[in-house]
Amino acid sequence: MTLISLLLIHLFQLNTDPLPPVQVINTSDGLSNSIVYDIHKDAEGFIWMATDNGLNRYDGYTFKEFYHSEIDPHSISSNTVRSIEEGPDGDLWVGTFDGLNRFNKKTEQFERFHALPNGIVNRLDLQKMVLVANDRIWFSNLEVAGWFDLNTLTFEFFQLDQLPHDMAVDDEGRLWLQTQDGNLWRFDDNSQSLVKIDHNPRKKPSQIHFGRHSKLLWLSERVDGKTYSTEALPAISGEFETFVVYEIDSINVWLGTDQGLYSYNRMKKYLKKINLGNATSVLSESIKSIYQDDTGTIWVGTLSGAFLFNPYQKPFHHLDLLKEQSDVVMGMVEFKETILINTLGQGLYQYDPITQDLTSISFNGTPPVGHDYIWNITVVPDTDFPIWLATNAGLILFNPTSGGWKHVKLPGKDQNISPVFAIQRQTNEYLWVTDANQIYTLAKTGEYHNTVAGLPVIRSVIQDLVQLDNELYLATDSGILSVVDLLTQSSKPLSAYNKKADVLLNTPIWDLHLTGQTLWIGTNQGLYKYNTLSFDFEKIKLNENDENNIIFSIAPSVDNELWMGTEAGIFRFNLTSEEVTHYVHKDGLVNYEFNRKSVVIDANEHLWFGGVNGITYFDPKQIKENPVSPPVYITAVNVISKDTSFVQRISDQKEMILPWYQNTIEFDFVALNYSNSEQNQYQYQLAGYDHNWVTPNNNRQVRYLQLPPGSYEFMVKGANNDGLWNPTASTLKIRILPPFWRTFWFQALMFLIVAISLYMIYRYRVHRLLEIERLKLRIAGDLHDEVGSGLSSIALNGDLLQLQLEAGQPKSELVSRITGNARNLASSLDDIVWLIDPQKETLGDFINRVRSMARELLTSTAFTLEEKVGNDSRGVTLHAEVKRNLFLLTKEIFHNIAKHAGASSVSLRLTYAEGRLHMSVLDDGKGFNTDQESDGHGLVSMQKRAQELSGRLIIDSVEGKGTQISFDMKLP
Repeated sequence: MTLISLLLIHLFQLNTDPLPPVQVINTSDGLSNSIVYDIHKDAEGFIWMATDNGLNRYDGYTFKEFYHSEIDPHSISSNTVRSIEEGPDGDLWVGTFDGLNRFNKKTEQFERFHALPNGIVNRLDLQKMVLVANDRIWFSNLEVAGWFDLNTLTFEFFQLDQLPHDMAVDDEGRLWLQTQDGNLWRFDDNSQSLVKIDHNPRKKPSQIHFGRHSKLLWLSERVDGKTYSTEALPAISGEFETFVVYEIDSINVWLGTDQGLYSYNRMKKYLKKINLGNATSVLSESIKSIYQDDTGTIWVGTLSGAFLFNPYQKPFHHLDLLKEQSDVVMGMVEFKETILINTLGQGLYQYDPITQDLTSISFNGTPPVGHDYIWNITVVPDTDFPIWLATNAGLILFNPTSGGWKHVKLPGKDQNISPVFAIQRQTNEYLWVTDANQIYTLAKTGEYHNTVAGLPVIRSVIQDLVQLDNELYLATDSGILSVVDLLTQSSKPLSAYNKKADVLLNTPIWDLHLTGQTLWIGTNQGLYKYNTLSFDFEKIKLNENDENNIIFSIAPSVDNELWMGTEAGIFRFNLTSEEVTHYVHKDGLVNYEFNRKSVVIDANEHLWFGGVNGITYFDPKQIKENPVSPPVYITAVNVISKDTSFVQRISDQKEMILPWYQNTIEFDFVALNYSNSEQNQYQYQLAGYDHNWVTPNNNRQVRYLQLPPGSYEFMVKGANNDGLWNPTASTLKIRILPPFWRTFWFQALMFLIVAISLYMIYRYRVHRLLEIERLKLRIAGDLHDEVGSGLSSIALNGDLLQLQLEAGQPKSELVSRITGNARNLASSLDDIVWLIDPQKETLGDFINRVRSMARELLTSTAFTLEEKVGNDSRGVTLHAEVKRNLFLLTKEIFHNIAKHAGASSVSLRLTYAEGRLHMSVLDDGKGFNTDQESDGHGLVSMQKRAQELSGRLIIDSVEGKGTQISFDMKLP
């Protein structure tokens, strides 16, 4: 037998042990409708509820609803959801008021199946379904019965003489059906039909149920059969109708009726009604479904929500005494199966745990002033005044039944009434009573007996005292713990026995408790342990950081444990294992700060702790540690970008690939534990981003902003309400793609482009250098030709002039010739300088130079220049070689006109458009025959330069009518 099964048998012995605390889940928690027909826990751990208005999925925190939509064919067929079964593939089969649905949890879409048997009914209302052998679903309602084949996805219906009332399926997968006339039917596999079981119905039909533990068929009355066994449902007084029968274990059966929930012990024939707690109403008494999940939690569907009995829910109950008033509890005691409670300054109250009645207790007459400030209460039975009260008015003996009281005056150094702070039983006949600084022995009738001698000088209030053999241990609120020897009437501080006890000299001590020979000491600095035989003294570490906790009260339990009321919740300390458990608000504690002398162990071994906000009471035997580690799921991934956002549903998806601009991601996650889900703990880590695991503060959502491109893995772990971690983390890989400019292929392409560009720049640079070198060579040749020939001519004419001067017969034309050659040489030098000037490389510079050059050459001819070149185009750069050839071509044209044409007027038209340069030169000179071969080299030179410029040169000339030369080229 598994551990869970053993726990369940132990937890649900309903005739002896109480049930776990009941919780209610209804529309205020997010449930879509209060009527819950069926409850199912799927293989992943989610709870599904079939309601009268939609299908609900519950994760312990929130609900997700699924509704019918007229415009969505993949929605559920009806909002009235009756029953839920889970198929072997994880899909849910959902019976509704209008047919069967298969719900795919991965796509969250429904597939509808519907059929009607021979027109008997108008719709297929599947009120009850059972899936068997993973290939068939038995179903029935008040009109039809049959099965649905999961392989062929078809319906089969039974033909019955009587309408069905209820159905059950045994462990062999056979259908049992009871009709409304009380007859019992069973499906026969051989004949594939229903066979009537011999039965003489004497009662109206009731629910039938096959017990999963007992293997018995539960009926309204027992029927003897050869191949099956039955068990009769217990008779419930009144006209109750049983809706649901459910076996909790092999002994206990729960019955859901229209008048409440019942438990039945089939061995002892013991029937008991189960209280649904404060949420009980007329509607909650109508039980529609009962379901026990794999953790032992029992879910009950009613007309007013779902109730659950969780064996690991902490059973802390709160008693608010005065409602909207201060109810500081200082002193409690059990008296005649009730709890007497002192509300400091607000009087005494008596609480009956069975009837839950709270009664105020009055004093007869006029009690002394300060009687309602009570610091301790003790029961002294078999006396006229069984309740002793330590008050600001001194010791008061009180009878809560009659209201009578007796004021006991303690002997003191003066006649003033001294407050009493502690009362402790000494023997059956005597009690210890302390005032501010003295201890007295009183008989149980209230008469003074004696005063303890040999006490140390006490300048503070004695908070507690305990006696062990002949030693009396005294605790004060100033931090003194003394040991009084009652035989010798002497006292010593505890530090005299163990020097480590010096730590108690400066801290208030509130409570002392003995277990055998061990003294437990509750202080402002935590819990200490003192062995009265070995004198060992040590501090008990109650929390990981060993923080000081104020221990106000200490009480034992039957499980060898100490329970402590503190200023920060309740601690449990196991004396055997020394394991410590701390219970706080999230465990169900309403009260958080507790008080001295405010703990009671009643006759049922329940613990009652009083504090500054009423009373916390519970059964320590019911506090079970949850041994089930919760499965953890990443439920959604919210992807957020600048322009849009979307929610990525997670099913079996193990990796998400996102573009670089969708790099803000929010993860939702949940641990499926239904015992105080708010106490679940989480840790998450985004591997590749977070260096360590992160513990969120009660948050099931985490957002990462603008993650850089890369590969990540999100991991999340969860722990249940008692801190038991599931070691297996839920994981999801995330890959954020880089932008295209950061991809390898793009970077490789850019590298290639840069390399080619550098190579082209290099080639261009080399080409330019070569071009410059060639230009230099050409310029050098031009200089040599132009300057050399000019200088030679000047030199030759100079020599002739010198000879003529020597002969005394100089001729003036030589001087003119030398001057002309010098001017031509200067002009040629200007042209060469302009050609090599890097600042003169634009089309505008060329136009200006041509205008100047034409005027120099055509000195006796009228010259006009018409240009159609935009201002932007004038800045077009001319490469050095283009500039040279274009200029020399133009110069050659004007040189030939000046030398041969004999023209009176010359016009030049320059046009630049769409990257093409057009030049036209027109003169009115004598012209020439273009067909006649020329002896000169001018035309040949012009054609050559036109070819080097990749342009087209057209010469049109008629003798006696002038010449027109056109040139067109595309500027590179």
